[in-house]
Amino acid sequence: MTLPQSLSIATLLGMMALFIWGRFRYDVTAIIALLAALLLGIVKPRTRFAAFPTISS
Repeated sequence: MTLPQSLSIATLLGMMALFIWGRFRYDVTAIIALLAALLLGIVKPRTRFAAFPTISS
């Protein structure tokens, strides 16, 4: 298993632990996971919001 794969799995497990613990709201947990992925280098800064739909007028 490569380092990025291990970091991704650790991030997902941490996120699931926060969901189960229930101390934070789900949106705060998602932002924490996104910031962790950015800091660990799993997600590139240019693509951090690529999954969100854009609003076109």
